[in-house]
Amino acid sequence: MIYISSPYSHESTMVRDARVMDSARLAARLIRDGMTAYSPIAHAAMIERLCGHIDYDQWLHHCMMMLEKADVVYMLKTPGWNKSHGVRKEIEYAIREKKDVWTVKYPVPSYGTLFMSRVTGEINWEK
Repeated sequence: MIYISSPYSHESTMVRDARVMDSARLAARLIRDGMTAYSPIAHAAMIERLCGHIDYDQWLHHCMMMLEKADVVYMLKTPGWNKSHGVRKEIEYAIREKKDVWTVKYPVPSYGTLFMSRVTGEINWEK
């Protein structure tokens, strides 16, 4: 399974909604291409719309359980990816557990080539 790591939290509803769509677009593209992909952002957004806000720590626990099951992680480099506490925790966990981690260039095209690169060294997180 491919776990899609991407940022979500932001003070702007428009930014959060765009981040959900970006992550869902990548998941849809991968699934359409015959892969098994999980986007916690797309999954969580719909659930929160149905039942209201769920605590960050609860979501983080849920995400880490799904990440544990993943074979590979695709980190979607949407604006703000390098400031996201959640993305950082997910990627650090994946690297520690020796999972393959790939960055996916933003924006994700609906068709054609996905521009990706394998993470082989340190990630430059913004302080």
